[in-house]
Amino acid sequence: MKKALLLFTAFILVHTHHAQDTSFEAEEGYELGEINGQNGWETFSILSDIFTVSDEQASDGDYALRLGIDEAGIIPDGNIAGATRVISAEVPESPDSYELSADLYFTSTETPKGEINFYVYGAAGTEALPGASMALADERVLIIELSDFSVGAEIDVPNDTFIRFTIQLDFVEEETLYYVDEELVYTGNLNLSEVTGYGFLTTGKAVGFVDNITAKDPTLGVSEILQNNFSHYISENQLHLESPSAMKEVKIYNLNGQEVFSQSLYSTKENIQIEQFAPGVYLSRLMFEKGYSSTFKFIHTK
Repeated sequence: MKKALLLFTAFILVHTHHAQDTSFEAEEGYELGEINGQNGWETFSILSDIFTVSDEQASDGDYALRLGIDEAGIIPDGNIAGATRVISAEVPESPDSYELSADLYFTSTETPKGEINFYVYGAAGTEALPGASMALADERVLIIELSDFSVGAEIDVPNDTFIRFTIQLDFVEEETLYYVDEELVYTGNLNLSEVTGYGFLTTGKAVGFVDNITAKDPTLGVSEILQNNFSHYISENQLHLESPSAMKEVKIYNLNGQEVFSQSLYSTKENIQIEQFAPGVYLSRLMFEKGYSSTFKFIHTK
C-alpha cells in the first residue's frame, strides 16, 4: 500500500472546468463508454479503456464511473493511475475551507494488491501531486499522511457496497479532515495551499466504482446558521449550543479523529455535559434537521 502511494502516476492539467455535483448521468451530459474527454475528465490515452461511464453499479441514479481491470498489464506493480478533473474555476478564491466527497465501491476479488484511491491535488509543481488521499482496498480504508507517508488511520469496511469518502481542507487551522460515511476518522496535516482538481486512481487489479461526487465550500452550506447567529460556548463544564434551526445530533472527536461523544438533539438550544472530557482541543460536528452540518473546534479546560 505505502509503495503504491509513493509512486503516484500524476496528471498535470492546464485547462479549467466548471465544477458541479457529479453523478455521471445522461442529463449531466455523460454517455456510456470511456470517460476521457467527457465533461472535463482526462486520462492517459493508453489507459482510457479502463476508465468508463458504466451502468453496472450506481449509488445515485443509473450511471457511475467504473475503474476497471488493467488486462494489458500497462500499470506496473506498485503504481496507480487514473482519471482526473480540474475544478480550479469553481473553487472560491482563498476559501477558509473546501470539501470534496464521493461514493466509492470496491468489488471483491481474489487478486492481491487491488486498490482504488480518491485524491485532491493543488497547483502546478509539487502540489500537482496528491495533497490528500483516501484509499479503498479489500475490506479496509487507509488514510496516508502524505507529509511523511505514514499510515494515519485504517478502518474496516465491507466490500461490494458504496462507502462515502470526504476530504475537508481547513486552510485556517492548516489541517485536513477525513470522513468515512460522514464520521470523522482522522485529522492530518494540510499539504496544499489551494485546490485545483481531484481524481480517482487504481492499481488495475480490481474493479471499482465512483459516484455522487460533490465539491463545495462547506461554509456556504451553513450560511443560514451563520446569518441567524448560531452560537456555541463553554461554561461550567458544559458546551452550550443555540440556533434558530433545529439541531439533530452532535458528535465530538479528539484531534486524533476518535469519537469521544455522541448525542441526539431535539431542539434549538442544548447543553452538553463535558466535565468527563480530558482537558484539550476537540472537534464537534453538529447536524441539523434540515440536512446540513457544521464543524467547529472548542477547548475544554478544567
